[in-house]
Amino acid sequence: MDKWIKGISSEAEVRLAMGQADSEHVDDNGNRVLVYPSGPQGVRTWMFWIDQWGKLLDWQQVLTMANFDQVRQGMTRAQVARMLGRPRSMVPFVRMGEEVWDWKYVHVHEERLFNVHFDLQRGLVLRLSLSELAGA
Repeated sequence: MDKWIKGISSEAEVRLAMGQADSEHVDDNGNRVLVYPSGPQGVRTWMFWIDQWGKLLDWQQVLTMANFDQVRQGMTRAQVARMLGRPRSMVPFVRMGEEVWDWKYVHVHEERLFNVHFDLQRGLVLRLSLSELAGA
């Protein structure tokens, strides 16, 4: 990731190196965000912010505790996906009235799961949890 220079490198250079983005959206400042998850089994999701002139503003690996700490009760599925990218899995637990999304990430030297529990009907965050990977 040291090959890019903020404000100098272009969107075309990012796309040449990274390939087709998994998704794209516009952030609150009007910049486009290119999302590159390494999932479903990867532990990183890269986001690249591109300004209106096609120049790279910044990039970040977003599957971090600092970003997980920004997820709040009452957020929508779309808001969480914009922050963290596509989840590794989305599992409905109908009897509990929840849908759980998870992202694999690295904590120190261990892979773990960050889980977001959504209300199945309203699609809003109910709670968050962390879990160990089975068999790890």
